[in-house]
Amino acid sequence: MTVTENITNRTKYILWALLGLVIYFVFFHRLGTYPIRTWDESVYAVYSYEMMESGNYIVPTLGGQVDYLNDKPPLFFWSQILSIKLFGYNEFSARFPSAMFGALTVLMLFLFIVKRFSFYLGLSVAFVLSCSVGFVTFHSSRTGDMDTMLSFGLTGSVLSFVSYLKEQKMKYLVWYFIFVLFSFYTKSVVGLFFIPAHLLLLFISKRELLKDLKLWFGLVATFGLIAAYFVIRGKYEPGYFSHFSSYLGKFKGHFNDSHDKPWDFYINNLFNERFSTFILAVIPSAILVWFERSPELKQLMVVASVSAAVFFAIICISPTKCYWYDVPLFPMLAILTGYFIWKVLGFVDGQIEGRVSICVLLVVVFFPVIYYAVKRSYNNQIPQSERRIEILHEFFMNKGADFANQKLNVISDNYISPLLFYKYKLVQNNTDLIICNTNELQSGDMVVTGSDSVKTIIEKNHATEISQIYKQATVYKIK
Repeated sequence: MTVTENITNRTKYILWALLGLVIYFVFFHRLGTYPIRTWDESVYAVYSYEMMESGNYIVPTLGGQVDYLNDKPPLFFWSQILSIKLFGYNEFSARFPSAMFGALTVLMLFLFIVKRFSFYLGLSVAFVLSCSVGFVTFHSSRTGDMDTMLSFGLTGSVLSFVSYLKEQKMKYLVWYFIFVLFSFYTKSVVGLFFIPAHLLLLFISKRELLKDLKLWFGLVATFGLIAAYFVIRGKYEPGYFSHFSSYLGKFKGHFNDSHDKPWDFYINNLFNERFSTFILAVIPSAILVWFERSPELKQLMVVASVSAAVFFAIICISPTKCYWYDVPLFPMLAILTGYFIWKVLGFVDGQIEGRVSICVLLVVVFFPVIYYAVKRSYNNQIPQSERRIEILHEFFMNKGADFANQKLNVISDNYISPLLFYKYKLVQNNTDLIICNTNELQSGDMVVTGSDSVKTIIEKNHATEISQIYKQATVYKIK
């Protein structure tokens, strides 16, 4: 199959429409129909709200107090603030930036590959990424986490680097460093993890470009702007640099018992779930690359492969592992897998002498995975193992409006950030949600809890009347 194909405008419009539908259903459909998640999603949404209310857009706070466990730059929180101003403070607005940058990453890859190589190759890569469970699931594109925004920046840096290798123009270097800064200001030093791969590639194959002063000026300027962030953050948060040093410790030593995983943690996840649909195509794709006749296309595959390999090695070596840390890998894996699928379909198309078009073959191959990817957007239920601790969040999302213009106490023995999220959300209904303890309850109070142990204490220490029951959540009126 050649690098370019003959394709009518009508066919392009149909396939564009198909890709648009896939992107909508996979990334945006029913995005705000499930409760806020307990950990990072609720924490980040609270940071953004409190930044907006306090006017301090540099230092994240939780319940009005500086959260020293989070040392990330504020770019993601700024994107959430814009979303909140557009859509109000709710589950959808907390997740919209993640979904948007996930969709933009798909479109960026598609447009880059279509412009430089092949429409069908671009479509194949776009479909693979849109259907990758690890890229479109909790803790990535469909929750209010920053990893797909990070992926957008890192993917942009790879495509800019490929363009620079080919044309050696200043504009591509500028875009490269813009994307690197974007990645850093999204998720700190993780945004720099592709740089070693790119310097290694220059040393191996384009050593003369290491003499380009514009490259080194760009690196110095980029790290200067990164250093400026530390200076500014330090003025707003004294002692920030020491906190940041502790944060870096997670990459080289023990940080959290629940995050200590074996070295093959990410490998198992890719095979078992997060890229299980396509993982077996990665190795044959890498083999096919060696026989690729187009130097430019081969270069894209090599840069994607080396970038993914270096990033993967870093996160595997780190003793601290969380399953969503691999999200930036998926655009690179999609390039490799989409290339393999494109090559195979091109070979099949040639063998049957064009009696079935590559367009039809592509749609047939991707129909099952697209179907299941879209089906996931209809079902974002909390896993059963977590439903018990998150039942209050579901209660507030579905029943919070029942308490408009009222005061409602809430008691939970779990993490506070989801309760803060709903406290701030319910302000819009003039609901005064008070997070309290059992010993603070007084006669006449309304209190809701989902914890059996808390229910036992309330019923033992107070005369109560049950006002409302929603699944495991109970609303009491204290007599």
